[in-house]
Amino acid sequence: MNELRETSSAGCELRDKWGIPKEKILKLEVSIGAEWALRALTSIAGCELREKWGIRKEKILELEASMGVEWALIALTSSAGRELRDKWDMPKEKILELEASMGAERALIALTANAGCELRDRWGIPTEKILELEASVGTERALRALTSHAGGELRGRWGILKEKILEMEASIGTERALRALTSNAGYELYGRWGIIKEKILELEASIGAERALRALNSSAGSELRDRWGISKEKILELEASMGVELALKEIQGTSLKK
Repeated sequence: MNELRETSSAGCELRDKWGIPKEKILKLEVSIGAEWALRALTSIAGCELREKWGIRKEKILELEASMGVEWALIALTSSAGRELRDKWDMPKEKILELEASMGAERALIALTANAGCELRDRWGIPTEKILELEASVGTERALRALTSHAGGELRGRWGILKEKILEMEASIGTERALRALTSNAGYELYGRWGIIKEKILELEASIGAERALRALNSSAGSELRDRWGISKEKILELEASMGVELALKEIQGTSLKK
């Protein structure tokens, strides 16, 4: 079957005229078909992408598989694509990435809308990060996270950097992040156990601050620490992966075998 795919007229032309290696031809057959791949390279859109825009043949084939060469060309030649390129200095490759992920128009709106402008001008968020935020939580929600009461307290009282606040908004939300720091569990993790505030936020996002504290205070956690010399950081990792009780049993079992 593979030989048939490789020796088809489309496969032969891809190999002989376009220099596509046979392994790539077989992969193309599985994904979009050799004939479709050949049409993408020889189509008007494919030729314009290659000759006018300098897009390599390998990239054209990738574009065909992801969005189609006609759509890729529209992205570059549309008003949104032109503005991203001319005003925002976006390279053509980046515009194509944006088109595939969220669309060039949405990307432009994210940069030029009130939320995007405030993130950039007031908060110093770079263009690339604004686009990442638009793709993950949306620029409006990102701005609300920074300007909300929770965001303000995280930044002002706790000294959490704006970049970390945005990460927290995307993972657990700024309000939950603030609750984690101000809860009894958060205070004990910070005050008694010396867990830094950024780590507490990471713990809240993974297993929850209360569970983390229980792991450290538990009899299994105490034995891991006092008898076996396991650090508090490692105990927290063990809790996240298998739980401290199971970890202790495994360590005890290994010791008995020795």
